[in-house]
Amino acid sequence: RGHPLSPPVVSQRAKPASATPSSASPVSNSARHLAAPALVAPASALPSLASNPDPTSPPSGGGPSHGERKPRTHKKKTPTHESRGEAQNGWRTASYDEEANEFYEGEVEQGQRQGFGVAVYCAFEDHMYEGEWSHGKEHGRGILMTSERSVIYDGEWVDGKINGSGAYFFPGGDAYRGDWRENLRHGKGTYTLKNGSKYEGEWRDHKRSGKGKFTGSDGSVYEGEWLNDKKHGRGVLDLSNGFWYEGQWALDEFDGRGICVYPDGVRYEGMWKAGKKDGRGSLTFPNGTSYEGRFREDRIDGQGTVHVTQPTNTGRPGEWMIPIEFQSDISRIHAKAGFDKAGK
Repeated sequence: RGHPLSPPVVSQRAKPASATPSSASPVSNSARHLAAPALVAPASALPSLASNPDPTSPPSGGGPSHGERKPRTHKKKTPTHESRGEAQNGWRTASYDEEANEFYEGEVEQGQRQGFGVAVYCAFEDHMYEGEWSHGKEHGRGILMTSERSVIYDGEWVDGKINGSGAYFFPGGDAYRGDWRENLRHGKGTYTLKNGSKYEGEWRDHKRSGKGKFTGSDGSVYEGEWLNDKKHGRGVLDLSNGFWYEGQWALDEFDGRGICVYPDGVRYEGMWKAGKKDGRGSLTFPNGTSYEGRFREDRIDGQGTVHVTQPTNTGRPGEWMIPIEFQSDISRIHAKAGFDKAGK
């Protein structure tokens, strides 16, 4: 589970927090549940943006801990095995389908569920569906709920599947409100975790893909592009500890050109690869001293230029062309310019 670790420093790898949803089981006519995405905190130097809800626990009948709504009620007889309701058209009294292990009371047409009706799925903890039907399947507006009538899903259905717009409430307290396609989150929607973290944006096949904004419970924010539940493309990360990054991403890591500002005020602008400074870039310190040159895996690599903006015990402000060997660090640059490690 996520917890703040030590803030990044110049020589450390600055890797953003990861948010990885789990796969989901489809909702069927028998009221199976969609799995909640687990937003897992990585072992990085940056604080987590989310909690880690348990996506595997099925509802125990109590329903979600918040956002419960009482659906409209429909007066019906207590169904029994003998109450079969033989009407072929019109209103059917409570009937029991032995093969499907379901009770149904509602409108029928030519022997099929058609119009408004209520079904109880005995094989799935007596979950209930109350709403519209067409040709024997859930179709139109309907509510899926627990046996205690706590709402699981309230929204649109097509041909027995969740399709269109609707709200889904998970047993742990998370909720999703938005678009669906074939039982999957697809389109635009908002997923809110119990701890207050929230994602607002585009979804594709149950995963965050496209443009979206994730806000952590601590106020940290990522806004930008996503692909298959990972930050991918262009985006801005603004953490509550003062760390800030704007630029290109690949599979949840800084990759390409980007600008980074650390909590201590050090700024890096240049190329990144797999979350590390790699390629040409520049480091600028709060006192104005800067290094411009090449980096490789977060270390200075090759020759570079140091710009000094304050007088030092070695002479006037100016520039030094310093040959820096592989795997050197910024402290050697400061030594050449007469500064301490902090650039003072």
